[in-house]
Amino acid sequence: MLFDLVVNQNSGLHIPAWKVVSQINPGIQQGRIAQIRDEGWVCLTVTGLNILGTIGHELITNDVQDWQAYADRLAALDWSKAGEVWQDNIIKQVTDAEGKPELDKKGRPQRRILTAQPPVRAAIRKVADAIGWHRPTVADTAVHDDQANGVIA
Repeated sequence: MLFDLVVNQNSGLHIPAWKVVSQINPGIQQGRIAQIRDEGWVCLTVTGLNILGTIGHELITNDVQDWQAYADRLAALDWSKAGEVWQDNIIKQVTDAEGKPELDKKGRPQRRILTAQPPVRAAIRKVADAIGWHRPTVADTAVHDDQANGVIA
């Protein structure tokens, strides 16, 4: 459902890297996926999928009626490692011993994706803010669960 919306070329918006990957035919062309990942797309990493999955899960489990609008906003984010939303959380500039940025073979700054929980949680919060999603707190979720189970506080 969410995947279809952010990939589907019939909708107004889509994550560019996912659109390209979704159009690759099975077989030898699938080798292109590694090349596309090397371009530096956060959405093609485990960390990026974790972020998308967390936001998508929250939208669906909280029965958000206009979830498609949030999905469009997710698709509109800059999912490249250079994207502003990833800086100061899951993306770290690789530097040499003197603190100068290291460059990759193509002369681009090397950026490493951090996978520890604190930077991932920070990225999830930053993405939620960027798309205007006000995440429920644990207390809100507990109250919602109790009400669904017939418990009155």
